[in-house]
Amino acid sequence: MADPLRDPESSESRIEELLLAGLDHYFNGQHELAINVWTRVLFLDRSHARARAYIERARTAIAERLREGDELLHAGLAAFSRGDAGDARRLLESAVERGARPEEAQTALERLGRLAPAPRAPEPRRRALAGGMLAKKRGGVSAATLLLVLAIGLAA
Repeated sequence: MADPLRDPESSESRIEELLLAGLDHYFNGQHELAINVWTRVLFLDRSHARARAYIERARTAIAERLREGDELLHAGLAAFSRGDAGDARRLLESAVERGARPEEAQTALERLGRLAPAPRAPEPRRRALAGGMLAKKRGGVSAATLLLVLAIGLAA
């Protein structure tokens, strides 16, 4: 196996692989991971312009996501202050997804939960089982419990 630090062709192909892997992570929204991969390119070639440009673009995307999260956090706190629980909950949950200061958003969501509990979602008609089968929930006993009882009965 050729040493990528000594073999220029091997080094170039490894750099290209890393650049493409970083782009895959970047387009999947995994910006931090993409930066880590592109940083490996800089270990192989300190002056690699594309890797530096990609890293800068990913850092800009992270900063934008955090800015949007902070904006949602402030809007959620404002909605909470004016008593709009539904809007506040939606905005604060979006802020957490966007990476806003989690401790502040979680604290506000906990306070909101104590003051105005979240409305319960209607019970789904079907539940997915581990094996991918679908079964109806009957009489408060889950399908998984029924399968467990049947398995024990067959084993006995």
